[in-house]
Amino acid sequence: MTIILTGSQGDGKTTFIKKLISFLKTEDISVSGIFASGTWKEGVRDSFNVVDIETGQHSLLCDHINTPGNLKFRHFFFKPDGIEFGLSSIKNGLKSGPEVLVIDEIGGFELEGGGWHPVLNGVFRQKNLIRILVVRRTLVNAVIKEWKIDKPKIIDVNDTLPIALGKTIKKFF
Repeated sequence: MTIILTGSQGDGKTTFIKKLISFLKTEDISVSGIFASGTWKEGVRDSFNVVDIETGQHSLLCDHINTPGNLKFRHFFFKPDGIEFGLSSIKNGLKSGPEVLVIDEIGGFELEGGGWHPVLNGVFRQKNLIRILVVRRTLVNAVIKEWKIDKPKIIDVNDTLPIALGKTIKKFF
């Protein structure tokens, strides 16, 4: 089953997913994957760290500083080490056999072949796994089409609470 957690920029998708992960863990549901934790500077998104849900370890994913080897996408410079860290976290998470896999987020970078794109086909081949994908509202249809996601459950962060979604997920176990 695939759940797409959506909303607009600034709606609190990552805050929602962190609360959902916390709830699922208290219910002894195994969760792996990644989330992107953003920082702000003078009211503007300054950077993102990718966080491994199982280990709590993190790596700088992108910021506004261009250093050699960076990949520019829109107004951010993506760090190869951060991308590799996130890809490894997803792969290792799948190997651990979680009940729920979270990927925060799938966006334009992935739709153009960057970021988490290299592992997503493998993610969708997994059986007996609940996938929770965080996708900006404007990209939901493109993500569904790109990965041929069959009958996803689309949840807007403005329409439910993390605990309510967690209780729905718990019913599957």
